[in-house]
Amino acid sequence: MLRSLDRLERFGIIRRHGTTIAVRLWLAPLTYRQRCGLPAYLAAAYDAP
Repeated sequence: MLRSLDRLERFGIIRRHGTTIAVRLWLAPLTYRQRCGLPAYLAAAYDAP
């Protein structure tokens, strides 16, 4: 779990302050190139309304 939190922090999705974790509630949409790298089921879910 700590490795997952480290990765989220590296990508700017969370910020840790002692024992508190702040989570971003909004993320920018994926670029075309990022969507092309997704597995088919995730790309379909991403494009769904």
